[in-house]
This record gives sequence, structure tokens and C-alpha cells, in this order.
Amino acid sequence: MLAVPTDFPHPGSRAFVKGTAEPVTIIRHNRDPDRTALVRRDPRARERASRDASGNRTELLANLCATEDEAAGLKQRSDRPTKTQPAPKARRRRSAGKGKA
Repeated sequence: MLAVPTDFPHPGSRAFVKGTAEPVTIIRHNRDPDRTALVRRDPRARERASRDASGNRTELLANLCATEDEAAGLKQRSDRPTKTQPAPKARRRRSAGKGKA
């Protein structure tokens, strides 16, 4: 299969609902003026998966986020300040046969 880059959101991609950060999978885009999508609710960690259609619902595409942090309203990891650490010093190895006798 060929890998073609596509923009988010597209059918089959995993998304998170804005505000609750609930994980969902986009099943299809609906052809309506409100720009909605049919999504399937995905289980969170340590949660049983539902095998029926009761977890399917319609969400606005504007309410879907690509990352959990974005959906929860947190800053992206790249926006957070990071501590800069000095590069580790290179260790010198002693070669066999050389050194103190």
C-alpha cells in the first residue's frame, strides 16, 4: 500500500474530544453544512472495549483534536520550557596492554 500524507482529521484517524480528552476514532465524515463526523468511542487504559454500536456518535470536526494535551487545554510539549543540560563529557578508554604496569 502507498503511504500518502493526509491532513487531520481523516477517517480512520484517532482523535480526542475537546474539553474531556475522550479518545475516539473517526469512522466517516458526514456530508452536512455543520461539518460533523461519525466517531467511535475508544476505551481508555484499563477499560473494557464496547463491542456494540452504542459508543458511536456524531461530533463536530471543530471539537476533535489530534493530541490529548490539546483536547485537555494543555500547552503542547514543544511550548513548555525545558531545562538545558550540558553535553556529557566523553570518557577515555584505556586500551589493552597500555597503561600503568
